[in-house]
Amino acid sequence: MSVEHICHVCLCLIRVNDEVSQGMLELYGAKGCPYTKELRETLELSGEDFIEYDVERDREAFSRLVALSGGQTVPVLVESGRILQVGYEGRGCYIRPPDHF
Repeated sequence: MSVEHICHVCLCLIRVNDEVSQGMLELYGAKGCPYTKELRETLELSGEDFIEYDVERDREAFSRLVALSGGQTVPVLVESGRILQVGYEGRGCYIRPPDHF
């Protein structure tokens, strides 16, 4: 079974596989965003296992980000298809779609 979301940018159906949707933390971020770096470091220091997606380089990850959050702000921390956190300590970066969209 997969979790399905509709992307608000291109209106396509996004499916997230069971492995990711079953409790694994997902970090949607951007290499150039300092708040993504801060959240990543916090997760690493606390010993959390997570999958990280760079939404500036990964079109599918960008679409999932928009489908999940309804916006284009990173970082976004997701667990089991549910948003746990948007931004880091009240701050975030607005991300444009990848160039190849």
